[in-house]
Amino acid sequence: MNKKLIIIMITLVVLIAIGVTIILTYNSKEKFYIEDVYYNKGELKDTTSKEIDKLIKNKKSFVLFTYNDFCSFSVPCDSVFEEASNKLNITILQIPYRDFKKTVLNKKIKYGPSVIIIKEGKVVKYLDVEKDDDKILYQDVKKFNTWLNKYIYTEKEEK
Repeated sequence: MNKKLIIIMITLVVLIAIGVTIILTYNSKEKFYIEDVYYNKGELKDTTSKEIDKLIKNKKSFVLFTYNDFCSFSVPCDSVFEEASNKLNITILQIPYRDFKKTVLNKKIKYGPSVIIIKEGKVVKYLDVEKDDDKILYQDVKKFNTWLNKYIYTEKEEK
């Protein structure tokens, strides 16, 4: 009876270990490339809610900045994100929050301004203006670039 219990326990531990490994592998946030069209320009590019919904539907990968008509930060965040896009040499799409609310992304991201990283039509990560930890990313180009580089490859890295 003891041998059977030990075998069952070992089998259970092995199965749990395999399950945890699969879950951790599946949920890992590996860096990825955005669509090629967003490399080599270094700009903020205006877009529309229809274009965003089309990109999502077509499972595209990109970075989106949604902004308000006013800014309560000491340094306007659009200038921080524009400088970041120039330094990283990538295009970040931008849309006013009033238009962003018409997109399918509005179900997940409830506040603006925000920068949203999208991989194959799914939100990977976004800045939340309500979170204290994110607020510095709206104000510091280096810290924002570091945050962005955790998720996407920039043109400066080998493809």
